[in-house]
Amino acid sequence: ALGILVAARGLGHELGDDQRDLHAAALGPPIRAGAMHALARAAMLRHPAEPYLPFITSLRASYAGDDNPIPWVGATLERASVYGPAHLVLARAVARRSPSQARMEYRLAVEQLPALLGAAAAEAPRLVGGYYDAMELVPGGKEGVPVLEAVADAVRDRLPATCVRLDAELAERAPTRPGPAMRAASAAIDDLSAGEAAPWCEGPGRSGCVQDALDQSARARRLAPERCAPSAFHARARVASGDVAGGLSELQDASDTVTERVPCLQQLVSVAWAVGDEARARAALDKIASAGCSEDSECARDLRWAAGQEEEHAYPRKALALYKRAYERTPADEGLLEAIARLAAQTGLHVEAAEDYGRLARAHPADPRWPKAQQVERDEAMKGVLKP
Repeated sequence: ALGILVAARGLGHELGDDQRDLHAAALGPPIRAGAMHALARAAMLRHPAEPYLPFITSLRASYAGDDNPIPWVGATLERASVYGPAHLVLARAVARRSPSQARMEYRLAVEQLPALLGAAAAEAPRLVGGYYDAMELVPGGKEGVPVLEAVADAVRDRLPATCVRLDAELAERAPTRPGPAMRAASAAIDDLSAGEAAPWCEGPGRSGCVQDALDQSARARRLAPERCAPSAFHARARVASGDVAGGLSELQDASDTVTERVPCLQQLVSVAWAVGDEARARAALDKIASAGCSEDSECARDLRWAAGQEEEHAYPRKALALYKRAYERTPADEGLLEAIARLAAQTGLHVEAAEDYGRLARAHPADPRWPKAQQVERDEAMKGVLKP
């Protein structure tokens, strides 16, 4: 019994070593296909029933492009009939010559390992040319719901009619998911602002499009009351209907209740600027600038967005102050430092601008732009000193 135990522990350790060695060879520094074959063959002779060994070899072949991954995938599936990653590799291998086969392999990959949904959703939609192609990717029943959601979102701009049909299927399988209503509301809002690109919403048809946008966004808001997008869609529909004050007030109220507070305030800023309500836009910008955040990068991102709005609408001093606050949070962001230097020069703070350009020059001594800009600002500063 002791001998069996020692032998079993030794075999398990040996398999782990082989798995690690092949993983390092497949995904580490490049090696030739012949060398990989030799490693895989030796490991498979020691562990003939282990599916990982041929699988990692197939993955290396698919990345390197100097070997055919299909025989290795076949060896994997001989050893394990359920092995989602192998189907993902096979889908990539056959995508060009057999899109239908690839779509089936993507579906099997997600069915067997749902964690592969992200990879499949990023790759598979390029093989979709219509509704029936898309449905080849979707498992049956509720298991297909996240795939339907991902594919509908991926093809919505390229294949809007297909997206509508996929959303109808999704709404039937999962009536409480907000995705279909959100996409329908977004499309309805886009139609209202598309002008001649959506002639069905021009002239007498506009009232019907406005009502459709109101209905779709209200439905999305019922399904996802904690999110900002439905309220933003509904507010935009109200503005399009002529109820500007009501739409802005609705969006302002929503920004105080939804979980995505800053994105909602950003929507409010955009709509307010668009309708000429500067006071409301500036009030929302102030809220964004004072909003809390969990990480410095998040604060810097929000402050940078607010600064960009101030700069775009000709408030350079306020933009400069916000850029500085963002830079305090992320001092490694040289894009912010460049914006600070540019606005300092624009607002007449030439000494400060020269110092900022000097920092950029020291960080990038081979870039001639920054010493030149620094000298220009020094010259401008001296003009102010020497001016009688």
